[in-house]
Amino acid sequence: SCEPTDPACVARKALATGEPATGEFVRTDPRTGRIFAVDAFPVPDAAGKHTLVIETARDITEEKRLEAELRYHEKLSALGMLAAGIAHDIGNPLASMSSELEMLEKERDPERVRNAAAVLREHIARITRTLREMSDFARRRGDAVTSVAVETAVMDALRMVRHDPRARKIRFATEFEREMPTLKMVEDHLVMVLVNLFINAFDAMPEGGTLTVKGERSSGGVRVRVIDTGVGMSDDVKRRALEPSFTTKGRGSGLGLSVSVDVLRSAGGALTIESAPGVGTAVTLAF
Repeated sequence: SCEPTDPACVARKALATGEPATGEFVRTDPRTGRIFAVDAFPVPDAAGKHTLVIETARDITEEKRLEAELRYHEKLSALGMLAAGIAHDIGNPLASMSSELEMLEKERDPERVRNAAAVLREHIARITRTLREMSDFARRRGDAVTSVAVETAVMDALRMVRHDPRARKIRFATEFEREMPTLKMVEDHLVMVLVNLFINAFDAMPEGGTLTVKGERSSGGVRVRVIDTGVGMSDDVKRRALEPSFTTKGRGSGLGLSVSVDVLRSAGGALTIESAPGVGTAVTLAF
């Protein structure tokens, strides 16, 4: 297998197999910064041996720029949907702090003052934690490919969506196999994909339900499954669910799943959907 950023490996793979090596193999020109998708095609000699490779490079700089803008748009859209929950998670401790401070103005007992100070510190820590999570999610991070632990990415995404008011009706469950292999991708991209899937699950469970996230080994890779007990999809909706701009919500861009598919494809992954009306939906991310 080849790293997406190693076109030389693509050529070696084509020579070794005698088959074209195509896909999202990327080369960046260090002089201009232009980004190219590289395909390699082996050429047999008179004896039928593959000793040469013809490479074609397609300029995908603009595609990558638009893809990055779409990912950023989806992140901001998700953050906007969580705004009401954020206000609640910040507003409640602020109201409690205000009450504590009013009582402290007249309090003379040193012990009660110390207890009130501890409560104030706890609320400040809660607000700080919430704001830090929102800032981390909204900030446009670098696109560096790293080793990503599936469980860490899932828990980061769950911490984000728990601020959504709809999450208060949802029971969360997680199951991870021990010592799962890490993924080679941009960690922020995986978190964004998971947040989109969780928000879709909330929409499918307006009266509440269970959201289960499973991380497991599969033959030759890793799978992450997001399972809800919501209303499910008809066959027609399921067929169109991955189309750009398709949505059944009456709001939003409809880009969440299609952008997620592109993100996963660039990381060597794929997304599949199992669903039926009244049964719920299971989305599988396979790497």
